[in-house]
Amino acid sequence: MKNTMNTKTTAIVAGLLALSTALPAFALDVGLGASANTDTEGGKVRADAGASMRAGSTTKGTRITAALAARIEKGKSRAQDEIARRVTALNGLGDKVQAMARVSADMKASIATTIQTQVSALQTLQAKIDADTDIDSLKTDIKSITDSYRIFMLVLPQGRITAAADSIQITASTLTTLAGKLQARISDAQTKGKDVAAMNASLTSMNAKIADANIQAAAAVAATASLKPDNGDKAIMDTNKTAIKSAQAKLKTAHADLSAARKDAGDIVKTLKGLHTDAEATATTSASVTQ
Repeated sequence: MKNTMNTKTTAIVAGLLALSTALPAFALDVGLGASANTDTEGGKVRADAGASMRAGSTTKGTRITAALAARIEKGKSRAQDEIARRVTALNGLGDKVQAMARVSADMKASIATTIQTQVSALQTLQAKIDADTDIDSLKTDIKSITDSYRIFMLVLPQGRITAAADSIQITASTLTTLAGKLQARISDAQTKGKDVAAMNASLTSMNAKIADANIQAAAAVAATASLKPDNGDKAIMDTNKTAIKSAQAKLKTAHADLSAARKDAGDIVKTLKGLHTDAEATATTSASVTQ
């Protein structure tokens, strides 16, 4: 019986020992959990991590691609607006040029050709911008809208200077006709024994101002007619700016000349009225001055 008890005791002790050695191994499995996979399935974890990184990279790449695409579309839309604005302005200038009365047919044709060339070039640029697929090409093409064509900096000022000169020359022609009428009235007053010295002085001044206005207008056109876009060349850009400013100054002088000529004409009319010359002729002359 003692042997039996010893045998049972030995079995129980062996079982406890077996259990005590098994518990740490179980605890290790439970405690490691995911970490156990690192030891036993490291390849799988690395593969999973790689897949996650690739997925994250793909997502980020997708976001970048979408943002870039949005920038490209926004740039194209903005370029389209800028080109359309320039084409509209050019077409408007073309209409003004065709309505000019004092500009020669050759000058009209030259300006019209320049305008059409610029419009065609802008339309070609628009097509290129529409076809751009990368941001760098798009940036270069958008920059060329202002750098290469200079619609607002050069082409339109050129046309407006020509249009202003045309208007000045029309007014100068009207005043020249008026000066002839005033000369006739002054001569008539002189034959009647009137003192016309002051009127002759005003008439001389009037004719001189009209002549200078025509000279200034013609010089303004000549100074800008041959200018070309600078295409980013600073020296040419500075030359163009100087020429345009000079032409604008000449037009300002021409306007001042015409104002002075009108004043001279008004002074003559007032004097004629004071001399009680032919009322009908004086009234007609007076009406011409106010036009």
